[in-house]
Amino acid sequence: MLFSMIDWSTTLLEVDAKHLKTDRILRISADGDQIWTTDCWDDVPSYTTSIRLRRSAPTASMMEFAASRGRVCPSVVLAVSGNPIKWLQNHNAAGPGPEYHIPLWRRVIARLDRDLYLPEDLPAAHRGRMDIAVSFRLGSDCRPVHDWIQTAALHSRSRQGTMITCTKAQTKPKIIRCILTKDQGERP
Repeated sequence: MLFSMIDWSTTLLEVDAKHLKTDRILRISADGDQIWTTDCWDDVPSYTTSIRLRRSAPTASMMEFAASRGRVCPSVVLAVSGNPIKWLQNHNAAGPGPEYHIPLWRRVIARLDRDLYLPEDLPAAHRGRMDIAVSFRLGSDCRPVHDWIQTAALHSRSRQGTMITCTKAQTKPKIIRCILTKDQGERP
């Protein structure tokens, strides 16, 4: 394996986001009663990509974790979604792995002009989705691996379509890039 890195992350973070202003969506009954409301995502562009921010309620595990650290988790926390590596450096050809998930979001939040602050020590977080890109060096005889990946791509499906996509830069690839995404709760 050459490396693994975060390709996409959707996470709730222990950041007081009450003051974050976003559009809202309302559902109103035929009688005029408000049934529910939700915050819309706010796009924050950088270079050629964006991350998205919105307000959200913390999970029970976030509140418990913050309490174990002697803090009270805010009643409205920050939801972030996007590719933090590409947002910070304009490419995601190489970057830190999943073990740097929270430090990456800390760097992104520090660059935002939104008065958002993470706790100094480890913040409470809830990771809803994380895509990880992994690259392998296969050497000169990678045809059997390439055939297996193509077969897996043909027969693996998710709600969004193909779960595995492959790119091949040359006729005889020495490196094959595979992206495998798996929705939480989906059975293999």
